[in-house]
Amino acid sequence: MISPHRRAPARLAPVLIFVGLACGVSVPVHAGMSIEGGPDALRLEANGASLEDVLAALRARFNLHYHASSALDGSITGTYQGPLARVASRLLGDYDFVIKRSAENVEIFVFRRHGQDDRPIAASSNPEGIGAAPTPAPGIRRAWAAEQSGGP
Repeated sequence: MISPHRRAPARLAPVLIFVGLACGVSVPVHAGMSIEGGPDALRLEANGASLEDVLAALRARFNLHYHASSALDGSITGTYQGPLARVASRLLGDYDFVIKRSAENVEIFVFRRHGQDDRPIAASSNPEGIGAAPTPAPGIRRAWAAEQSGGP
């Protein structure tokens, strides 16, 4: 028979974990990674964790959503501090991405890793192109202007 004294620590474990989380104690979320703080001021420590695992841990802990059109490979080692969007931006430094922030969440769209495709990505404030003529490149613009003025 197990004495009541031996069962007490087992019953206290969930309470101690809750108290530790409430006090802001760093809790390892994955081997080689820990996250503390909230979305406005977090501290992430990683030691060889995969980028995919780090983003998954941030998604599980905070209201972070991400969509990637290419593999999120590579390992993360270091300490990252700041608001969630800034930390995510630093983690994704080798990628082309867009971060959309709102009061409720942070949403990230990852397009590609730098150097995978050397073609430039065009950005537009009018993505549908409604009522807008395309803007020619500077060399083409000069040639067109010379053509319109009757010059060479």
